[in-house]
Amino acid sequence: MAAGIQIQGLAEFKRDLRRAGESTKSVTAVMKKAGAPVLAKGRAYAPKGEEAKGDKHPGQLAGSGKILAGGNKGRVVFAPAYAPGAEFGTHGRWKGFDKWGQPPRYGYRALNESVDEVAQIIADGLEEAVTAFGWFHP
Repeated sequence: MAAGIQIQGLAEFKRDLRRAGESTKSVTAVMKKAGAPVLAKGRAYAPKGEEAKGDKHPGQLAGSGKILAGGNKGRVVFAPAYAPGAEFGTHGRWKGFDKWGQPPRYGYRALNESVDEVAQIIADGLEEAVTAFGWFHP
């Protein structure tokens, strides 16, 4: 007799696999939802500059923020090449950002202030996902 795997309850196993695909999509949606408060605060804190004061692209940094989510990961990113310097820079060509305060200036600051809210959104969303499999009984 050949060795192999025997699955008892094959129909239920296939059903759970289909649900897992849907669950991954729901977790991605939860990550996007959890990023919303961080993005809102990050945009508010991002240096905006003023054209009258000689700033090249006023508001570009704040306007470039977006949420990226996939699977079980979520990120809030700001697109311009100078974004890391605006967040953390203090020396050399980045010393001009000192007028906006000490690092971290916008993204990480927003995350630090929103961590409890983000954790609650994720916990609530994941509870729905794992309950669908019967793994969690509130």
